[in-house]
Amino acid sequence: MTLILEERLEEAEPGENAYGLFKEDKTHLGTSIWTSEKYSGEAWFLRKIYILNEFQGQGYGSKLLEKTCEHLWSMKNLPICLQLVSNTPRQNGFELCKWYRKHGFEGPCAKGGYLQRKPK
Repeated sequence: MTLILEERLEEAEPGENAYGLFKEDKTHLGTSIWTSEKYSGEAWFLRKIYILNEFQGQGYGSKLLEKTCEHLWSMKNLPICLQLVSNTPRQNGFELCKWYRKHGFEGPCAKGGYLQRKPK
């Protein structure tokens, strides 16, 4: 199945960019929101990434994260940072920090901690 990353500026705050992940039939799966302004252009800041509830647990979050990282690095080869808003395991056992670490992010798994992924 081909997945498409498309700009969705209506979800972004001023100074941010947003990209949605879509199926070929235009079904919206989720969105990533990011900026380079938080760190004065020295790193990307991934403010938010989410998959709509009905599509969670199917690997779309991993695909969105990887496509977002690849897209950011294609524009400028900078580290990608994010702030962990929670690391409380969900009822299904999903742990956000472990998921980010699986995707190459490093840093403390404490609420409010910053994780970073260096360019390939």
